[in-house]
Amino acid sequence: MQKLTVSRKRGTIMPVGQYVCGHFIEDGFGAQSEGMRAEMLFNRAFKDISKHPYQFFPAINIHKDAYGPHCAFWHSAYEDCDWEVIGGEQGARISRTIGNCSYMGNDAMLVTILQNGGGLTQDRIWLDKSRSYTFSLTAMREGHKYSPPLPGYAIEDLDFSGVPLYVTFTDMDSGKEVYKGEIKLAPTMETNELAIKTPGFTGWARLSLTVGDPANVIFSWASLRPDDHIEGWRPDVVSLLKSLKPAVIRFPGGCFASFFNWREGIRPRESRTPLPSYYWGGMHNNEAGMDDYLRLCEMVGAEPQVLVPMMAGTPFEAYEMVQYLNGDDETHMGKLRKLNGVTRGNKVKFFEMENEAGRKWSALQYAAEFNKFAEMMRKADPDISLMMEVYSYGIKWLPQMLEIAGGQANIIITRAVNKDFLNRYIDVLREYNKKNGTKIRLANTEWLPNASWHEPFEDPEYPQAFDWGVEPQMDDRKNSRSRMIRWFYALNGAKTMMDYISLGGEFILANFNNCCNTWGGNVIESAKEKAWLSPAGYSMGMFPGVDGMWPLEHKLDADETVSAVALADEGEGLQLFLLNLSGDEKSIELDMPPANFVSGESRYANHPLARAQLNSNDIIITSASPENGAINLPKYSLTKLVFTSGKKKSK
Repeated sequence: MQKLTVSRKRGTIMPVGQYVCGHFIEDGFGAQSEGMRAEMLFNRAFKDISKHPYQFFPAINIHKDAYGPHCAFWHSAYEDCDWEVIGGEQGARISRTIGNCSYMGNDAMLVTILQNGGGLTQDRIWLDKSRSYTFSLTAMREGHKYSPPLPGYAIEDLDFSGVPLYVTFTDMDSGKEVYKGEIKLAPTMETNELAIKTPGFTGWARLSLTVGDPANVIFSWASLRPDDHIEGWRPDVVSLLKSLKPAVIRFPGGCFASFFNWREGIRPRESRTPLPSYYWGGMHNNEAGMDDYLRLCEMVGAEPQVLVPMMAGTPFEAYEMVQYLNGDDETHMGKLRKLNGVTRGNKVKFFEMENEAGRKWSALQYAAEFNKFAEMMRKADPDISLMMEVYSYGIKWLPQMLEIAGGQANIIITRAVNKDFLNRYIDVLREYNKKNGTKIRLANTEWLPNASWHEPFEDPEYPQAFDWGVEPQMDDRKNSRSRMIRWFYALNGAKTMMDYISLGGEFILANFNNCCNTWGGNVIESAKEKAWLSPAGYSMGMFPGVDGMWPLEHKLDADETVSAVALADEGEGLQLFLLNLSGDEKSIELDMPPANFVSGESRYANHPLARAQLNSNDIIITSASPENGAINLPKYSLTKLVFTSGKKKSK
């Protein structure tokens, strides 16, 4: 039998960091925001979209010719269908109204409908007969723009009647019509709504927008949402996110955030211009703006962490963003926020100063630029915490970067996950803090677990080791995202979390990469039918509640497949995390201070390639409890035990 000996002696100089259980949303990359939002239409602004640029496929380590529904990470959320004309060239033609009739950005879609029943269609929309929906359309029939006259006035020879546009849903399997409604298209751009109380149908549907007679129709914006959405967010996703209890949520990127125009996202939803997703390519739909993200953070109890676009921005623009987020109502940007109808509950504390700054600056150039932005941003709010990255340059540059910007930086960001290497960063910060009377902490704002595994898989063609430097793969088993969707990846993530926790509060914050629909590398899978936790979601969901606890010194006499971390709170609570990376059950003798067992849980799977899918789940959750001073760990498992002190309270 292997043995864990736990001492009551604290193993760090600070308790566990307050924000180590954080998550990350990268807008403009995949279906992260789209998968979390209630909007059901693809390309709701009728734009030209280039879907996948060259950066996309290397990022997910898959060859463009191998990308598709056969991939292990694939589900319906990736099967977006753009608008198509009905009847081909004989039915309708599409052109753009660039500079003329520009209602969403600089253009709109002009559809010349050539025959009765012509128009637009979009496939693969999931309807549920138990839900009601609201369809909205901002459109017009082309012609002279005029309004109906005021009562008492007569204007001859003007046709004020609207052209009927039919909104139809049909079952994609049978072709049977399941809903039909009508909207009148005026000669001016107007927004019309249809209340779809129930489609009377559950399944994949085709949406058609048609007119009875030939006409020119200008389409600006459309929306289809279930009526049970939570301020635009999907209820099932919000519920899952709440269950994960994220301490912090980082947004809106990532590389995407370097070119993010936050002002475009604070407009009313129907007037937010979609923007090119610079770096990743395709289109950023602007479905979720800054205010929407902050409300999501409030709803799930997370601290927001906003990434500041330094590369394509200016210090003054950053100042305005901070003032919009944190300023009083009577400040310049506070008045804009108030005009938008936004009431800010909490201020934003964390501002991450660019992502991968080495794409533009050297180490010392970036540190100098950091100071320029910091000085301006603190004029809007002197109490914000600013996060400076060092991972682009390496630890050798950290002392000089601190000499330049240490007076402004509150947190230093690394991408390291190795505990020994993290301690090297902490040693540098300790020395600087002691010398300068500062309290700079360490963080990892975007971390990935190890994608390799320590033993052969049952599939001999599935490689144990993963090389991030390989070319995009044709074999689905060899790309990163098909590995990230597996239980072994989740267990590797649990090991990293246990290392982070054991560092104490000098390592203050960590964000798992990513939150939703990142081709497997995420904690929530959100298909169009429903959302569920990924394997990584099941392992990450074990750790919330450790902040403020003290890592304890312990000794583990066990083989290398078993890991442990012990924690104690300021009162009588004690927690143990035990990880078994072996395919064998392990029995661990517990030599602990007097303690009373409260609860325990194990999450495990029968093989390392296990996963959770739309209609099946290989992840097993079971209760766990010590017996005769020992705990049995299932194979491939993460176990959490909770105790109270065995000491009697004095009356």
